[in-house]
Amino acid sequence: AVRTTHMTGTATDMGSALGRICARYCMKGFNYTDEDWDLHIVDRQKFVLMTCLLVSFIVGGDIGARGYRSFGVHSLFIPAGLTIILGIGHMLYSMMNREEMAQEKKAEEIFARQLSGQDAGEDADDAAAEQFIRQISGGGAKADRVEQFVRQISGKPSPTNGADAGLGA
Repeated sequence: AVRTTHMTGTATDMGSALGRICARYCMKGFNYTDEDWDLHIVDRQKFVLMTCLLVSFIVGGDIGARGYRSFGVHSLFIPAGLTIILGIGHMLYSMMNREEMAQEKKAEEIFARQLSGQDAGEDADDAAAEQFIRQISGGGAKADRVEQFVRQISGKPSPTNGADAGLGA
């Protein structure tokens, strides 16, 4: 039996993301600039991801049914083999990119500290991690928006606004 209930949340998320995109498009008078699309990238990415998950579920169910008709219970060796191959591939990738992954982990720790309101510190590792965050977020205006978002969540004033408003330490 195929459990379609596993996909109802995915379909709901896909529909809500598409609904938000369409609603914004209608509110903008059916005219979206490139900047408008950039501001709503999360919903677009979520819609694409959820669509891929839904299509994969349907295709996987079809392949599984055909495999069972052809090979019986032995058809389970196919997903087991794929899981083993992907696991070995991930292990090799992790070993080959150990330094980059350590940098990503450090950047995630700094981001978590910033979100929780703790002081991130200013040592060399933190500066390198912050640089890495800027690189993966695309730098420039996008990185500034991420930094502004983090400051808003943590309640910390921005360096320019805090000094101007007399809120700085």
